[in-house]
Amino acid sequence: MEAVPSGEKIQKPWPVYPRGDRMKNRPMWTAGPDAPLPACLLDLGVTFDDLHAFFHCENDYLCQLTEGLPLPPVTQEAIAGLKNHSQFDRLIIYADGSSQSRHKHVAPALNEEIDVPDAWCFVVLGETIVDSDTFEYTLLGWHAHQVRYDDKHQWHIGAHHVGSAIAEREALTWAFIWRLGYNSCIPTVFRSDSLLTIGQADGTIGSPVCDQSFQTLRGCYQILKSALKDDVELDHVYGHLSEPWNELTDALAKQEAKTSFFLPRPEFDLPKLLPKIPFFWMIFDESHGLPAFIGTGFDIASPALPSPMPAACSSVSVVLPGKTVHHKLSVATANVQSLGAAEQGFAGKLDYLRTQVLELHLNIIGIQETRSSEGASLKQGILRLCSGSLQGKWGVELWINLHQPFAHIKKTPLFFRRQDFHVAHRDPRRLLVHIQNEHFRSWCLVAHAP
Repeated sequence: MEAVPSGEKIQKPWPVYPRGDRMKNRPMWTAGPDAPLPACLLDLGVTFDDLHAFFHCENDYLCQLTEGLPLPPVTQEAIAGLKNHSQFDRLIIYADGSSQSRHKHVAPALNEEIDVPDAWCFVVLGETIVDSDTFEYTLLGWHAHQVRYDDKHQWHIGAHHVGSAIAEREALTWAFIWRLGYNSCIPTVFRSDSLLTIGQADGTIGSPVCDQSFQTLRGCYQILKSALKDDVELDHVYGHLSEPWNELTDALAKQEAKTSFFLPRPEFDLPKLLPKIPFFWMIFDESHGLPAFIGTGFDIASPALPSPMPAACSSVSVVLPGKTVHHKLSVATANVQSLGAAEQGFAGKLDYLRTQVLELHLNIIGIQETRSSEGASLKQGILRLCSGSLQGKWGVELWINLHQPFAHIKKTPLFFRRQDFHVAHRDPRRLLVHIQNEHFRSWCLVAHAP
């Protein structure tokens, strides 16, 4: 077998990514039910059995039958060329939704009674590289169902309206769920003819309503991205251009809408896990400073503190030539969830917060999620340094109370001045300020969470 050079692109009718290392066929999620729990655990709210069922669904419920189905000729030709491999270098998953209803604005439950319901399908292919120019494909199977709108239905994932957008979203979400249950680190590419659904999954396109349907779609992709990194991709394929597997997925989705195949469902407690799915990415995350996931939760034990300083060095006083400076600094942080752009903020919110800072005798406070404009201001003795927001998101600020002393020389108070603060860096999520005067020198960073 001739290996494909790392990073080389191979010319094919669809995009081909670098060959996957078969060592990546190890499990994506591994854990034991008897893992010792830490003394302080932030519980995720699920049991080990719940997680095991979710990440070990595998492909038991996929259907491999294609005979007797009304498939286009290009798809029948592609099926005839399939092989039967057991090891794969990559998975290719096609997802498509179908909305044939002529009653787009009636209640979904009524639409199911009087018209054709929305439906979805995904098809899973295993790609095996034989040599640098030869690729063989195995049909692992396909799965299709009608969209469920009833909140109390066991397989409802948040759909509340009829239309192609929700059908496409359900198709890609259920493809993600199957891939999570396959529980392997094998590289995977998901293909859909809906640019909207792909953009909403990878976070480049938002949703007018951040409902459960959108959160589940986005959450499932975040899990895969956190676990597989660059080994998972989303790819757009143009519909109705005789791409064999997209045509297969489209045909099966339309057939499911008209006459359901009544295929089996995966075996896990979806109603219990659904609210948790948007947070499962934290189990695999390695780059955002989250605590380690152990058993069924996160290890949030307090960090080891440094040993106490010797008594001779424990004073908070600084001895300068001819005088002793006693420092006493009060610092706080807060998330204010938008301050507004007007001078008074939302209904006087700025004045209210300034009054709180003064009454609490704070010296410095870092504020997140202000969503305000970039700049600086001085009012009521509060110096306000603003990093600026991005399209109405994020924004951090540093407030300094110029009326509160930060140190004393004997009984003489020392106050910060406006010129003591110099902004070294600012962007919508970070504000780095250098503080420097005759008696105090420090750096102050205000940051927004990932």
